[in-house]
Amino acid sequence: MHRGITAGVKMPQTRKKRKYVFLFLICAAIIAAAGVIMFSPVPVKPFRIHILANSDGAADQQVKLSVRDAVINACAQGIKDCKNAAQAEEYIRNNLGIIIETADGILKEKGFAYRASATVGKYRFPERTYGNVVYPQGEYEAVRIMLGEGKGANWWCVIFPPLCLSGQDGADARYTSLFAELWEDIFGEPPIR
Repeated sequence: MHRGITAGVKMPQTRKKRKYVFLFLICAAIIAAAGVIMFSPVPVKPFRIHILANSDGAADQQVKLSVRDAVINACAQGIKDCKNAAQAEEYIRNNLGIIIETADGILKEKGFAYRASATVGKYRFPERTYGNVVYPQGEYEAVRIMLGEGKGANWWCVIFPPLCLSGQDGADARYTSLFAELWEDIFGEPPIR
């Protein structure tokens, strides 16, 4: 007797249930594997930039972003030439004067009376994901730029490897996933909104 499915013959309920359980398990395994692939561990030791605004006032927050853009532009080529976090840290330490000068120039240009200071050290950061790389919460080497009293909301990013040197914090980047594209082709919408 042929055990396959034939036209007009109904599949027994237990066999049908097994089929659905099997399909569910395959889908779960694919989704789990995609999660492992999509969120890789930190590939190299990072070096960060951390900018603290003078206050939470709108003008102080806006100038923080202007300082961010100017400092990143001033350091971009030097950081891109670094091969590891130690070289990035050395580059930043050797250029702290330029970083402070750049930040102070923006503050003066925008009419702020306070000035900037910068130090390199180990600072605590929350978890952040860049594309498929997760940087877990913890202490990381960073250059900290304090504007005025440094009591406002902060901005930070990984500058080595250079994850924030183009665009604004990855805003211009588009990350793709074969799994997400297949999902969208099948269901007509992305898996995560």
